[in-house]
Amino acid sequence: MRSLRIRLALSVVTVAVLLIGILAAALYVEVREEIRADFDRRLVEDGRVLADLMEYDQEDGLELDLAPLVESFDRQRAAKTWWRLWRSDGSVLAGDPDASFLELGPPGSMVLRDRVHEGRRVRAATWRFRPRIDPEDPPDDPAQVPQLGLSVARETEEVDALLSQLAVLFWGLGTLTCLLVGGVAAWQVARGFAPVHRLAARISSLPAHELGTVLPTDDLPVELSPFVSRLNSLLERLQAALEREREFSGHVAHELRTPLAVLRTGLDLARRAQPPGTDEHAQLGELLETVDEMGALVDDLLLLARVERGADATQLRAVPLRPLVEAAWRNVEARASARGLRFDDRVPEGYEVQADPGKLHIVLQNLLTNAVSYTERDGSIAVEVGEGELLSVWDSGPQLPPESLERIFDRMWRADLARTDATQHAGLGLSLARGLCRHMEMDLRARNEDGGGLRLVVVPAGAPERYPARR
Repeated sequence: MRSLRIRLALSVVTVAVLLIGILAAALYVEVREEIRADFDRRLVEDGRVLADLMEYDQEDGLELDLAPLVESFDRQRAAKTWWRLWRSDGSVLAGDPDASFLELGPPGSMVLRDRVHEGRRVRAATWRFRPRIDPEDPPDDPAQVPQLGLSVARETEEVDALLSQLAVLFWGLGTLTCLLVGGVAAWQVARGFAPVHRLAARISSLPAHELGTVLPTDDLPVELSPFVSRLNSLLERLQAALEREREFSGHVAHELRTPLAVLRTGLDLARRAQPPGTDEHAQLGELLETVDEMGALVDDLLLLARVERGADATQLRAVPLRPLVEAAWRNVEARASARGLRFDDRVPEGYEVQADPGKLHIVLQNLLTNAVSYTERDGSIAVEVGEGELLSVWDSGPQLPPESLERIFDRMWRADLARTDATQHAGLGLSLARGLCRHMEMDLRARNEDGGGLRLVVVPAGAPERYPARR
């Protein structure tokens, strides 16, 4: 079991159930013994009433006129009661005819026993005593007073029924208490783990491009504060490393602009000095194209550095999407036509997006450039608007492995170079597009379509991670 919350709740409930069970059992035993002791006391008291009715005097000896009192005694008892009076030699002096199951106990103290008579449980008390002496006619010798034995028994059906009811009552109350304690324990444990869930939500909401956000520790339990403090320290170090990387990229790109400009000027002058149609003229033209590509890469690096630093102001307004799509496609239409690619603009007329026009144009340009680069010959590209989406660009090119769907937005990452003409790109376009989207309160995501192809989707910031794939 890996859930700490479940383990803690089960531990608390287990201990509580054990304690409740022990307390309930101890209380039941205590009540049971008290009820039985009270039953024994009443049984002995009734026997003593019988014993006190026996009197000994000098003239008549032992008087045993017990019938009227015993009859009254039996009527007052709801439970069946048996009694028997013994002589010291063990012979029966008086008693109930059906009390043959009673026995005279040994000399000494009172004996209490459980018996079974005709399938019924009974409780029997036996003791020896000497009858009361008549004060008006006492014997000449007190030793003449004989020692008698008395046994009194009563069925325990009512007591057993009461104890059974108490057992059911204690069991029910114990079970109800355990359920109540379990519910309270689960609620308290869940409540105690609420700060952990809030902390997890805060961590998951941290933007990947802004790791310097400090997690608050004021409302956290003492046990979590050291963890959050160390996590904040780690995030600060990661943010510092990320800032150094951004500054390095920006500085390198800035420093390369001047040498590239000088190199391009020199190559252009040298190319003009060569007659058109010569090998030297063609080779210098190829070098100029390479320098232009390097210049575009440097410009992308500088723009990406500014975007990540937040140096460029972003002004959002309602922007018609279809004209931007048409303008972006015109820039790649020649390359697409050379490869036989079909383009379908499915954006509705009049559809608008809250965005910065300049930044949204760069986003569309990079998405379409990526689609043209990775779509196989005679393939298809489409721009459309789906449910929950601001816009999306689909191409019929090869799909990506699931682990690569997020990596395509990393700097300098490119898909398989053996496919299409991906070698013409440095792998900054999608990274720049995502950075621009985030500055416009959007997000850029990628997914494989069930019907084939790859779709790059622009959604509002904070939108759910999954959208239904369209066929």
